[in-house]
Amino acid sequence: MKKLVILAPRAYAFFDPQNAMARELGIGGAEVQLCLLARDLADRKAADVHIVVADCGQGDQLVRDGITLHVGFSFRDSSVRAMTDLMSCLWRVHGDVYIQRAIHEVSGILAIVFRFSRAKFVYMVAHDGETDNSPIIYRNRFIRLGGWLVFRLADRVVVQNQYEWDQLWKRVRASRLAMLCKGVVVPRNEVPAKSEYDAVWAGRCVAWKRPDLFLRLAARSPDLRFLMLCPKGPEPTPYQARVRTHAARLPNVDFVDFVSPGDMCRQLSRGRAFCLTSKQEGDWPMVALEAAAVGVPVVSYGINPGLLIDRYGGGALCNGRVGEMEAWIRRLRNEPSVWSAMSQAARRFIASERDIRVCADRLLAIL
Repeated sequence: MKKLVILAPRAYAFFDPQNAMARELGIGGAEVQLCLLARDLADRKAADVHIVVADCGQGDQLVRDGITLHVGFSFRDSSVRAMTDLMSCLWRVHGDVYIQRAIHEVSGILAIVFRFSRAKFVYMVAHDGETDNSPIIYRNRFIRLGGWLVFRLADRVVVQNQYEWDQLWKRVRASRLAMLCKGVVVPRNEVPAKSEYDAVWAGRCVAWKRPDLFLRLAARSPDLRFLMLCPKGPEPTPYQARVRTHAARLPNVDFVDFVSPGDMCRQLSRGRAFCLTSKQEGDWPMVALEAAAVGVPVVSYGINPGLLIDRYGGGALCNGRVGEMEAWIRRLRNEPSVWSAMSQAARRFIASERDIRVCADRLLAIL
């Protein structure tokens, strides 16, 4: 059995959503996806799974859901101290395979370290922008250097779609490339959409996810009700403050600043439609897949990673038009037969294409 070590510093909230420090750090879709894969592999005893997380006061080592959690470092420490502690932790854990997802300043250092070890280093792309040098991702020269190193030194590079593959094939040998889409837990029983809200939005409060666009949609539709699940981004910014202030001024918007991963599907099921406003993603974001899993149709402002809308009819693409988003939300509200057909189509897409167990088996094959 392989010893699999996953680096996911912000993942502790997945296992202990009541921990105040973990809530403050937040957790994104990349971490949730890694945790779902880890939990499925651990449940089936397909691998000896370990996750390295940040210090949230939980103790150096503990076991949750059959997964051993290790404290790697503290975000409160200096960069040098944090890096030293992380390397010490990785040395102690001593895995066969190490996995990291989403480009970070530390990615390049990890690629160099594992290049000279017997362990395999697998890097998983989390966003299209990592492969096409988007300024959304490469905000400074340290991240750019990290990306340059990781794509050249990682033993395997796992992409999410053909676009990312096409962007990387000149830089990464085909033998090192693999493709794996995101997956979610397929509900055993149908989770009824309660339809308390006409539309729901979920995502970190960062500019490229465009929560302000959802608020603009709410402002032009005062007769509709909107739910906004919007945790803070990695660092407090003036943009986050503006979004929260704008949301507070709209009487038809309910704003929630933290949702535990285990409660996300229930919260999403409260809406008739899920609104996706991102400028760019690598795949359907986790929240869109979780919405589809509970039968909430996805209304996308401009991105369409495929299948959900085109083949299954579980959502609508609005071609960059806010007015078209509003029209779809109203149609799903006023035409129950249309909503029912799209809801069932969204569930079929998840069951057929995005079962986390199938994704975990594919990951094992890649490793």
